[in-house]
Amino acid sequence: MSSAEQLLRQVELQLNKFGAELTAQKIILQTLVAHLTEAFPNFSEEILHDLKKEAMDVLKQQTIDTQADLQEQQDTRKLSIEHAEQFFRELEVALSKTRNKAGKSGRN
Repeated sequence: MSSAEQLLRQVELQLNKFGAELTAQKIILQTLVAHLTEAFPNFSEEILHDLKKEAMDVLKQQTIDTQADLQEQQDTRKLSIEHAEQFFRELEVALSKTRNKAGKSGRN
């Protein structure tokens, strides 16, 4: 194996580790938030909605560094928002599953 192939393999392994870590953290955070919102079952949807709104507002208001590439920053902001929206869609499913396990499907 050439040194270029070894370097590429090392980069690939590091990216895979990073991806696995992010996936694990995302699932843990989603599960945690689902359980926390269950502490107030009558308001869990409202709590989740407020959390999402606050997070999305922060992401949309990220300041742009005038020293850096404007297009790159806008692309990063857009990707951050897309990932946050996906995160909350998945979190809504996790909350629903948690409520169903507790025998509480939907609003009480």
